[in-house]
Amino acid sequence: MRRRRPTACLKALECPWVDVLGHPTSRRLLQREPLTVNFDRILTTAVANGVALEINCQPDRLDLSDSFARLAHERGATIVISTDAHSVMALGNVRWGVQVARRAWLTPEAVLNTRPARGDAR
Repeated sequence: MRRRRPTACLKALECPWVDVLGHPTSRRLLQREPLTVNFDRILTTAVANGVALEINCQPDRLDLSDSFARLAHERGATIVISTDAHSVMALGNVRWGVQVARRAWLTPEAVLNTRPARGDAR
């Protein structure tokens, strides 16, 4: 049985203090199926409120999937690649998130945390 994400997710996307929605489908590979979500509604609400969507780099998550990341980008969403590291060693998992982004055909310009910081002269 697949779990459903409550409407609290949509309310969170409308909160002015929310900048990024982390692992939107809550999947854990080989452990837990993704939530049954209306990704279209989540995506529409995220874009309307300027909330970025996360590609989580943990090998047991890799959430967003490449197909959802591609759709999000095509619909105008901003993507963030996050290690979600709980240890120094987990920082090395960033390569898995980059691979998801590459499979989604995302360019560095499409990923928020590859852009120069404000005021950076690059």
